[in-house]
Amino acid sequence: MHLHARCKPFPWLLITMVLCSTPLAAQNWRGTDGPHYDIARADQLRLEALALYGQPDSWNRVAALHEESARLRPPGDPYRIRDLIVAAAIIDRNGDHTKAGHLMQDAADAALVVGDIAQAADLYVTAAIITNRGGDGMTAMTLIHKAELLLNSPLLGEEVRAAIRARIVETQQSVASK
Repeated sequence: MHLHARCKPFPWLLITMVLCSTPLAAQNWRGTDGPHYDIARADQLRLEALALYGQPDSWNRVAALHEESARLRPPGDPYRIRDLIVAAAIIDRNGDHTKAGHLMQDAADAALVVGDIAQAADLYVTAAIITNRGGDGMTAMTLIHKAELLLNSPLLGEEVRAAIRARIVETQQSVASK
């Protein structure tokens, strides 16, 4: 006698639906609107940006390529941090301090994800400097506070801590003078 002749179809169908639908349910639970990472495409965009470095009239395109490359990378990818820093620097140089400050803060957040406390603190200070340049002293002080909190980490050596603290004091004075 065949298996299907011995078994009633309903229980097997129900069990199959439950077992097979679990991964689908989990996938739908995460949603399809989440971040989509494409490291190969990110690498391609980064190479395109690097090829344009010698062309001063292409800096807006270079910044856009680095920003898109960063967006396509997962949070722990070190190139994500580098792409965000480069895009922020170019955009800041072009005068959009608000956007540049946000990108630099994103770079600091990405550095925290990979556990680089020193780089994260330094990037928060840099983001504060850029944001203050754009006239947003309140956000600059918030970013400075984030950097100050990171100085409490036992993972920082005294020399690094002192260098970041000096940048913080200088930035606080700059914010206060505006």
